[in-house]
Amino acid sequence: MCKGKTQPSGKRGLFRTIYASLSLLTQCLSRKKIAELLFFSILGSLLPAVIVSANKYIIDVAELLANGKSTLRVALLSVALYTLAGLALAGVGWLRDKFVALYFAQTADQLQENIMRKSSRIRMAYYDDISYRNKVSFSSVDLPERIRSLIVTSVMLLQDGITAVSLALTISTVSGWTAVLTFCGFAPLMGVILRQSRANFAFQKESFPDVNKQSYLHTTTYRRYHLFDLRYYCLRDFVEGKWNDISQSLNQKRSKLILKYFWLRLAANSFLYLCIGAGLLLTVRRVLNGSATIGGIALILSAVISLAASISGFFERLGVIEENGQYVDSYYELLDLEDEAPGKTKLGPDLDITFDHVCFTYPHSKRQVLHDITLHIRQGEKIAIVGENGSGKSTFVSLLSGFYPIDSGEIQINGVPIGNCLEDMRAKTSCLYQSSESYIMTAHENIEIGDSARRVSREELEALGRKTGMDEVAAGLTDGYDTVIGNLGTNNTFDLSGGQRQKMFLTRALLRESARLLILDEPTSALDPMAEAKLYEDFSSLAGDRTCILISHRLGATKLADRILVFRDGHIIEEGTHEGLIAQGGYYKQMYAAQAQWYK
Repeated sequence: MCKGKTQPSGKRGLFRTIYASLSLLTQCLSRKKIAELLFFSILGSLLPAVIVSANKYIIDVAELLANGKSTLRVALLSVALYTLAGLALAGVGWLRDKFVALYFAQTADQLQENIMRKSSRIRMAYYDDISYRNKVSFSSVDLPERIRSLIVTSVMLLQDGITAVSLALTISTVSGWTAVLTFCGFAPLMGVILRQSRANFAFQKESFPDVNKQSYLHTTTYRRYHLFDLRYYCLRDFVEGKWNDISQSLNQKRSKLILKYFWLRLAANSFLYLCIGAGLLLTVRRVLNGSATIGGIALILSAVISLAASISGFFERLGVIEENGQYVDSYYELLDLEDEAPGKTKLGPDLDITFDHVCFTYPHSKRQVLHDITLHIRQGEKIAIVGENGSGKSTFVSLLSGFYPIDSGEIQINGVPIGNCLEDMRAKTSCLYQSSESYIMTAHENIEIGDSARRVSREELEALGRKTGMDEVAAGLTDGYDTVIGNLGTNNTFDLSGGQRQKMFLTRALLRESARLLILDEPTSALDPMAEAKLYEDFSSLAGDRTCILISHRLGATKLADRILVFRDGHIIEEGTHEGLIAQGGYYKQMYAAQAQWYK
């Protein structure tokens, strides 16, 4: 089983990269499985030398038979030996490939599990960093296929190395200089192959943002929620034009890279075959001098071809391992990211919330979003937060959820710093965020995940659905609460409308039994007027004795609150009841009057 150990990060040399790659294999595969792969690799690597020797033996026996110095029986045995060696090579290769395919599936699943586990636990701040998203993409999307390539390549690298050595020793029995010249001829090709693998990886990493844009533009042509804009605004040519611009730019860079290494490889291969040719001339000279047989030159010819393929393959695979090893680097860097560590201090049944001079700036940003926020929220209070877009309302909720560390000040729950009690705080909180998502599962499951610690009966779900309006949504679905929301390509179900989704999310948020704090961020933004009015009418009974923080642009909802917080440019500029703030005649009254005039 893959343990998910970390390795030192940073730029590695070739051998450290190969070591890191192979160490990942040793983490993912048991000793027994590695031993099986090694056994078939070593066996398969020795057979080419046997075949080459058998080929020489056949020719020598044929020459002797022609001169009456051997028998037909010996000739038939030499042919049988050659045939058996060929069959053994094919069989060993088939078994090796079967084992590799089996072990790859197990390894890929384990790596994906490690990545999923890590991605769900790291600090939220990493999600604001594009380099993190690149690591996740490289690791989760590319790594399994790269690991498959790594397993195959590592096995074949070992096999090519042993094959090359065994063939070189076989050639040296006829002509030592031919073996030496062949090995020397590969030196320039080795350098070119390794340089090309590094260049390929650098190109892929450099072009990753453009490839992402290209992929996104492609998806806009078939995703349902883009189709209306594509037709109304005649965006097809616009989207296709942008896609083509990126494609042409990438292809030009790719072609330039391919052409550069084509000429370098051509030069390196020319040098290689000059060395091989010189070695063959030396062998021919030995045959002419009578110090080697015709079978010997046949051995040299077939062995050199196999040796060239083995050494070339060896360095090609070395380059692949180095390239894939850099993807493994991304995997290790992902594992090295700091996990979120919610404190485990237990809180009482009530939540007393205090913000004490809190300031906050998002990661990778220089603009402070919240400035000197100080307030106290008692258990059971209904708080409405209002303000213009970008004033810090949703950020305030994110900090209360413990998603980010603050710049200065302190957030306390029942007098305990929020980081020390975050686990229990979240267990006692239920949220409906603007970014809430539905999952491709049944409507029942989409709601039930709001309280995943227990099984929710259909009766309880339907009773809550009648309060939130979800029962009407379910009644219109093909299979009611058992209808799959979304599409994985196995059904024709489409997603819910915005208002229907919001009713489902509200039901999900209200389901959690242990919740003492209810956070509702724009809970009615997609609801029709009748559904919105019904929600406001039932708000008190739905919220119960829970503390409720309601963020809304619709100021009519603020009349439900015990207290209203008015945010502007990251500050709380006004605080009070609806009537009190209207009487003050400040910014809240201006916003309320601006909305109210359209309802007169």
